[in-house]
Amino acid sequence: MRRVTPAGLRSAVTAPPAGEEEIDASGLYLIPGLVNAYCHTAMTLLRGSAEDVYWGTLLGAAEMLLAGVTCVADHYFHMDRAWLAYRDSGMRADLAQ
Repeated sequence: MRRVTPAGLRSAVTAPPAGEEEIDASGLYLIPGLVNAYCHTAMTLLRGSAEDVYWGTLLGAAEMLLAGVTCVADHYFHMDRAWLAYRDSGMRADLAQ
């Protein structure tokens, strides 16, 4: 789990809790995850079968997560398969068919 601790609240001699990594973000900006409010993620592969929807959605979710998008509003066919892909990716999604 990643946690943000404001500078100066933790002593410089205190190590991060076990399993956590400290990142020096001096001079950087921290923004919340982006939201893609309109998407047909499964069209990443431009196919239409239920299996293609799963893999296309999983691929699209990976691309969005790498770009900083942490939530998406998605609608397409076979949304039960899209739901499985979003669940497997860990991404938040609002789905409709």
